[in-house]
Amino acid sequence: MIALMVVSLFCACRGNDNKPEFSGTYVKHAEGEYSIADDTLEIREINENSYSITRTTGYQKIREGKLLPKEQRHEELTATYNPQSQQLRESKRGRIITMKDGDSVLRMESSEYRRLP
Repeated sequence: MIALMVVSLFCACRGNDNKPEFSGTYVKHAEGEYSIADDTLEIREINENSYSITRTTGYQKIREGKLLPKEQRHEELTATYNPQSQQLRESKRGRIITMKDGDSVLRMESSEYRRLP
């Protein structure tokens, strides 16, 4: 009986930890008058409160109505999880990352990324 109570208490404590599942690959596509861009975030948990983020952005500038050759930027970032706000804070520029709609949409500042299956 005591063992069952201990296990129940442990499960109840773990159940209150509604930490979002940030780990995964997220994508965003954007088009405008001057460019087309595809952005990918690969997020990996390093430990309980630290994450590694690899951001890859491929973009094509549009000049005089013509697409220029595709260019690519690659950025390695780290982020820290805040359990009170349930958000990640990216350390390089201080951007806030939150989950939206369960774990399927990630929001970084004003940009929304969709999780790949």
